[in-house]
Amino acid sequence: YIYTGQIDYTCTTPLPGGIGNISSDPAFANPGAGDFRLFFASPCINAGTNQLWVWGAFDLDGNPRIQEGAVDMGCYEAPASINEPDMVLIPGGGQPNGPAYDYHISQFEISNAKFVMFLNNAKANQGNERGTNMGFNNANGDVFMDPGMLGTEKLFSIANMNIGVQSGITYDTNTLTYATVPGKENHPVVGVSWFGALKFCNWLTIDSGRGVGERCYMEGVAPSDWKPVTAATWPTFTPVERDQWIADFDGFRLPMDDYVGMASAKNEFYKAAAWDGATNRIFGFGRDSITAADANYNAENWTDKTTPQGYYDGINLTLAGSNTVDTANWYGLYDLSGNVAEWQSDTWASNSLTARALRGGYFASIPNDCRTDTRLSDAPELTSERVGFRVVSSFPRGSGPGPMEYFVITGLPS
Repeated sequence: YIYTGQIDYTCTTPLPGGIGNISSDPAFANPGAGDFRLFFASPCINAGTNQLWVWGAFDLDGNPRIQEGAVDMGCYEAPASINEPDMVLIPGGGQPNGPAYDYHISQFEISNAKFVMFLNNAKANQGNERGTNMGFNNANGDVFMDPGMLGTEKLFSIANMNIGVQSGITYDTNTLTYATVPGKENHPVVGVSWFGALKFCNWLTIDSGRGVGERCYMEGVAPSDWKPVTAATWPTFTPVERDQWIADFDGFRLPMDDYVGMASAKNEFYKAAAWDGATNRIFGFGRDSITAADANYNAENWTDKTTPQGYYDGINLTLAGSNTVDTANWYGLYDLSGNVAEWQSDTWASNSLTARALRGGYFASIPNDCRTDTRLSDAPELTSERVGFRVVSSFPRGSGPGPMEYFVITGLPS
């Protein structure tokens, strides 16, 4: 049978005439094995047209055809990860001496709610990559990279995240599961070591459908095992190794700060925090001065220490009862100054095994420590009420690093 009418909304080579057609590689999960589900980077995601029959319809896996506002091309709908944070594009260029490449950074610091999803899922999957290199202490909920549970191998600590009158995460020794404390779901998670932040990034890479092979970090049972996958002589991380990391790995990672406070070719934190399209700002909310209306630092003294994600939004009130100021910066990012200090991917210096970079300051910081150009540091095994993190990815969902080694078949109109 030869179809002679117009074909619309297909992914096929060569490119046919019609509406909404594309000729890019559809990025199937494993077409050689007959798996035509969409890889997270597929250009077919959200690229179809929402005809009337699509509403209420299901794909071949039984998933709803519309999950993110628009139907995907093909027979399968790519499921959205409920755990993937809201990511914001930081376009390449603009900032003098700053990163020339695009990257994506989470709008907020990672929350207690997302970290609890990670802990429970990883604990249930210790036999595969989601939960490998995680030893759970069933007596108190602390997590280590090795069953030996040495202090230098800690990933997460319930005891060390206690802030104010209660922690943000609890552990049930009967059900052996984690839960968020009511009202603390959207507070930034703390008590996470640098190693624990790396493990979260690797888990999120898998959970978001990006694939085990796209994980950005090596793992192991010893602290020296944990490093970027392209770093051959860690703790040194060369420009060539960084370029390979950015270009070849689609997973989640911590921001780089390139060993410096100010703008540099790989200082992702500084660009996201300081650049406003015209100049670099002193504080991460797009201004050069700071008050109690702008951020959670030592001008405030909240009982719970941390404040919820994006609390300083111009609507919520300060501790004294006055209006906050909206602190979304030029990119729409929040809490880059104050609340919790944020782990960076880099070591404190290019040859330092004992210290990792921290940026942004925390709830008791002096203003100078909240500056966008201030670097702090601490031991990678630190699990503190003062420290959290946010994540970066080189690629968003629905795009990819370039041609993939998959063959192309003619798609069908949706």
